Amino acid sequence: MLDIDTSKTAVIHVVRTAEGGMKEHVRYLLRYADKNEFNETLITYPDEELTRWARSNQIRYLEAPILDGLRPLMDAKAILAVRRHVIGFCKGRAILHAHGAKAALIARLARIVNSSPLGTLRSHHKPIIVYTIHGQPLRSHLTPSVRAAITFAERVLWRHCDAFIAVSEHIKAKFIQVSGVPDEKVVVIPNGVDIGRFEVRAEEGVAFRLESGLDPLADKVIGSVSRFVPEKRLDLVLEAFAHLRRSLEPTSTRSDAKAHLDARGTPAATPASTPLTRSYAIRRPKLLLVGDGPLRKSLEKLAETLGVRQDVVFTGTRSDVPRTLAAMDVFVLASTEDGAPLALIEAMAAGKAVVVPNTASFAEVVKPPHGFLVRPQDPKALASALARILNDDSMRERLGKRARAYAAEHLSALQMTKKTEELYRELLARRSSLRRW
Repeated sequence: MLDIDTSKTAVIHVVRTAEGGMKEHVRYLLRYADKNEFNETLITYPDEELTRWARSNQIRYLEAPILDGLRPLMDAKAILAVRRHVIGFCKGRAILHAHGAKAALIARLARIVNSSPLGTLRSHHKPIIVYTIHGQPLRSHLTPSVRAAITFAERVLWRHCDAFIAVSEHIKAKFIQVSGVPDEKVVVIPNGVDIGRFEVRAEEGVAFRLESGLDPLADKVIGSVSRFVPEKRLDLVLEAFAHLRRSLEPTSTRSDAKAHLDARGTPAATPASTPLTRSYAIRRPKLLLVGDGPLRKSLEKLAETLGVRQDVVFTGTRSDVPRTLAAMDVFVLASTEDGAPLALIEAMAAGKAVVVPNTASFAEVVKPPHGFLVRPQDPKALASALARILNDDSMRERLGKRARAYAAEHLSALQMTKKTEELYRELLARRSSLRRW
């Protein structure tokens, strides 16, 4: 039997096995929740990393086998598990907050099952259901049959949600197009990060460079933090880097090197008008790819094929992302399907100049004063923007400062949590009497 404090509103976060931004998003909501008003609980997959984090942070967690993809047997077990867990919260005010399409599917089907003639909780109040849409509802890599199934499910099930949260205006528009949900039921709350966590001393970045075999003075580091999955298009990042490397002189003469050293013998800032080949004669570009995933081996092979493997560092999954960002001079993403990725916001919070594709979602976060937007799926355009930023120290510093200021003002995790809780209060106020489950 759960020990429930009915004087507070219970908020039950439901999330599938997840990597990357969605998991961190849920952590932020749990970490910054108003503990005086809300009683937070997490329902997720057994033994999942998020479960271990919840245990270590003394956050109540309950287990349900919510896995990615369609798995009829496991999905049925997950529906029954969520339904069973929610029983204990229905004596007071409760909000069931589902993150991502799979968790929302399980939460809504649990509600339908319990409202059927076989349901046993018809005398209990049913919780409010909120569904956060973290990304594109129809990814390009999905088969036509899967896309059709998702469209059908969303069009049928949207009525079983009280409100939807989209992480960007673009994601909101795409979801409305797929689901047919009324515009007024979807609110946009941008992703946010812990701004203070990314205030890392420059020495930490130098230390990480040394650990990774990078020269703290001579190397210019282009970096990306991402899952190694098809939709992140890290192949385009590698192609852009290869194009950048091909445009440079492979070696430098001693006389050229002296022309770019200051009085202390360290590399001096290169004027923006200096040709690309001369500006990189000393400052060699390197690529730092932080993350892991099913495409790791194929990306390493692509780097070999492109002839840049010796200049690319694959770090694997890291828990010290702020240190990895501190080691970068410029941050790059190439995905055309992301909503508002936390990795991008983290890079901005770390004060990094950013280069991303000019897509609707990215354009909501990256503005010309603090980053570069380039033609999507164009490695040469990506390489050109990277070269321009790396070749101009003052521009790079200026862009980084503006990016951090924008993130601090608009994209903090605390702001994201407060806006989410404002929605909770609005939904609770709108419900004059709790409906039955």
